[in-house]
Amino acid sequence: MIYDVIASKRRLLASEQQERFIVMETIRSSVVQYYDLILAQSRIAVAREAVTATDELLRLTRLRLGAGVGLPADDLRAQANLAARQQDLALALNAFYQSSITLASSLYLEPTVTLVPKPDHVGPVRLVREDLEITEMLAIATERRPDLQGMKYAAAAAAAESKSTLWGGVSPQLQGGYQVGRLSSETPGQSFAFQEQQHGNASVGWLLSPTLVGQVKTAKANERDAALEVERRFEQVRAQVVRSAQDSATNAKLIPIVQQQVTAAEEALRLAQRNLGVGRP
Repeated sequence: MIYDVIASKRRLLASEQQERFIVMETIRSSVVQYYDLILAQSRIAVAREAVTATDELLRLTRLRLGAGVGLPADDLRAQANLAARQQDLALALNAFYQSSITLASSLYLEPTVTLVPKPDHVGPVRLVREDLEITEMLAIATERRPDLQGMKYAAAAAAAESKSTLWGGVSPQLQGGYQVGRLSSETPGQSFAFQEQQHGNASVGWLLSPTLVGQVKTAKANERDAALEVERRFEQVRAQVVRSAQDSATNAKLIPIVQQQVTAAEEALRLAQRNLGVGRP
């Protein structure tokens, strides 16, 4: 039936769009997970520097304590600080391995393989264009997102299947009849010869299946569910677009502030190390 053919084509198009969406989503998630892995690697470096610094602080504290100019409380405080930094390093290593496993799973690699990024320089990358308004982003997402297109095709397939169920349960019925006879008559003193008579009849109707009503209701329910699923997915995409745009705008404001904070902290560390070298606190 023609509606079955239409539904099959729509299902095929929906599966193709779903395949495109899976590829796009895998690429997107892999990029994000790669940057997460770089962040985890950087946190390991920071944690190791913190362990080195606190270990040196513990060494100096014990030297002062041995020289009689330090306090036992300072030594215990330095030991506790070193233990805390070592815990941070262990947690940073675990987070790095977890990020590596997540990325390996997205790339269909063995989870036992440890992925180690080696970027020369990591600069800010904007995944959301600055020159687009929210309405423009929503329009692009509605037009180009394969998952939305696939769900629209699936809803169209459900509508075609509903029509196929309706017309498949109704079958035309044609009936016809034809009669041929001969008629003669006789009266006193007169007779009449046989005369041929022909009679034909025809009728057209529709034959309804007893289960058609239930099948049609089920098909209509499936059609409504598919339409509601398209609307629900569209609202989810709208929320994702708005959330991504807001996160991108916030991070764009935070990056220069964080860079200023890092520069100030590096300069404060340099001055502290220089003062320590000349014997001043």
